[in-house]
Amino acid sequence: PEMANKVVRFVEDCCLLEKNPIISIHDQGSGGMANVTREISEPHGAKVFLDNLDVGDKTMNSLEKWVAEFQEQITILIEPIDYNIVKEISSRENVPIRVVGYIDSENKLIHILLKY
Repeated sequence: PEMANKVVRFVEDCCLLEKNPIISIHDQGSGGMANVTREISEPHGAKVFLDNLDVGDKTMNSLEKWVAEFQEQITILIEPIDYNIVKEISSRENVPIRVVGYIDSENKLIHILLKY
């Protein structure tokens, strides 16, 4: 409940700005990151860097990270220019934030694992 309250304050703070930096927001549910990332990046596609994920279990392989439903997270889509203000708000509200990828125009969702 405490983290949920922090996330609500984070979203409210973004919405109160003259220009809300959140283009799209999606709560991860069943299907894990694979589902939420596909939905938020449609119809364009995206590159996702699984090594950038904040995971509680460091032994998870890439497939487990990609489909884990228990990894509670909210995915937001922002413009790169808005990253600093989003990072500032997340720090103030004590909400961890990770950049895990970017939207491209290849009409594919590609996850990239940098560590082997």
